[in-house]
Amino acid sequence: MTLPEELISLRDEFMDCMTPVGSQITCNPPPPLEDSDIDLLCFLPDVDTFCELEDELDLSEWKYCAGEGYDEMKGDFNAWRKDIDGKNYNLIITTNSKFFEDFMDATKSCKQKNLLLKS
Repeated sequence: MTLPEELISLRDEFMDCMTPVGSQITCNPPPPLEDSDIDLLCFLPDVDTFCELEDELDLSEWKYCAGEGYDEMKGDFNAWRKDIDGKNYNLIITTNSKFFEDFMDATKSCKQKNLLLKS
């Protein structure tokens, strides 16, 4: 998967890791891009970096989208969404290494089982 320059810049400046997750990775065959978002799990080294990245995302018109029930920027799961070149990108951002590892383990399990339905 080739990332747009905007995502490469964010990754290089703020993140220890940015890796694809979600149905584009776990499903074989993957859903058509016009029907699916591109999800990227991002690990940041610390809360200070998280705050700097949040400012940059706001300036770059990313929309916070973690949904109801999440305290913005207080939990392990924080998400932003943006359309870039006609594709919907979701950044799932955490500073919690255990959450990151568990998410990656779940992604691996879903891929091995080729889970095609979310429900």
